[in-house]
Amino acid sequence: MMKVVNTLSDVFDSMQKEPGSMKVFLKADLQRAPVRSGIRSRGCSSGEGRPRDCSDIYASGQHEDGIYSIFPIHFPAGFQVYCDMSTEGGGWTVFQRREDGSVNFYREWAAYQEGFGKITGEHWLGLKRIHALTIQANYELRIDLEDFENSTSFAQYGSFGVGLFSVDADEDGYPLSIAEYSGTAGDSLLKHNGMKFTTKE
Repeated sequence: MMKVVNTLSDVFDSMQKEPGSMKVFLKADLQRAPVRSGIRSRGCSSGEGRPRDCSDIYASGQHEDGIYSIFPIHFPAGFQVYCDMSTEGGGWTVFQRREDGSVNFYREWAAYQEGFGKITGEHWLGLKRIHALTIQANYELRIDLEDFENSTSFAQYGSFGVGLFSVDADEDGYPLSIAEYSGTAGDSLLKHNGMKFTTKE
């Protein structure tokens, strides 16, 4: 397989207006609609009373943006995420935020596996966590872009995941699964469907 892009961040960068900021959201798909924003799971409960993602938290009545703990099925210890509860109906699990250049995204494999930055600001949630989220249900992706003139655009994909069909996602390079583009930002990801995640090494 050819290495077309260094990281998903590079692809997201190519979608970004210069200069500008970008938020990337995951959302559990509580109901399937022809066009929805973000990535969302089709289920709404982990079955244990613990939220699997921000959609579960939203469904439980929590509607304020902020940091919450989630417990994906394949990551039972859980971890904290930033939940956007106001964009397009709320319940978005933010896995990347780039706003002001305060965090260096040109990093090595280990950093992209584990994540970096601060959840309330610029950050990358980490491939291990994104994988744990996206293998538990069908997800949709939303990428919101805003430039310094406050012009906004978005890209959304009806299907999104990393390492979905891998026995060992890390060894396989967390291949991207993505389909069903719609939005105003233009599509920069569909051509990368099936590509492995790579870093500067």
